[in-house]
Amino acid sequence: MTSRVSFLKLIMETLRRHLTAVLITVLVFVLHLIVFFLNLQNTIQSNVIVDLVSSGSAPSTSDYIVENVTELCSPNLGNAILAMLVGAFLAFDFFRYLHSKKETDFYESLPIKRETRFLSRFVCSFGIFVILCSLTIFLELAIVYGTGFGSKIIFENMLWSLLCMIGVFFACWSTTTLAIVMTGHPIIAFLGVGVFSVYVPVILNYLF
Repeated sequence: MTSRVSFLKLIMETLRRHLTAVLITVLVFVLHLIVFFLNLQNTIQSNVIVDLVSSGSAPSTSDYIVENVTELCSPNLGNAILAMLVGAFLAFDFFRYLHSKKETDFYESLPIKRETRFLSRFVCSFGIFVILCSLTIFLELAIVYGTGFGSKIIFENMLWSLLCMIGVFFACWSTTTLAIVMTGHPIIAFLGVGVFSVYVPVILNYLF
């Protein structure tokens, strides 16, 4: 029976072995935060210009911005695609050893149950995404509230967006992991994931 301490050590060792994947994921969310900030600035500036050139009967600048900022903070297909890509990437990176006989023999020789080894990789993948995604959403909320356009609706939309991204990540991560486990070649695994990736954006679009 694996103790809690040894399981924590296993998680730390797993993260150390996949440090590159962790850093790439961090970079992806940093870029996502930058893109959100730029889109927010463009939304505010463009709506100010629209209000200046519009007639007196047009909605005010504040109405324009609130409407567009609310839409920007709502769940969208871009966030879903981001969650899908990160889910597929982390699953492939954490389970690519299954396609290498040398690495498989090494891990099988360790006195660790397969269930424990799988659980550690799931905890690492899921933990990385949830922590980074939650932090990003929190910072985006701080940016929106810092501009003075924060509201209860914005908060609810961002929270719903976080939950949707976690759900999409879990679905894509599970599908990719299943494809890797069931196949013996990375190309075939990618083809299996591709089938899921082709039709799921349409379904998610209707769900959102």
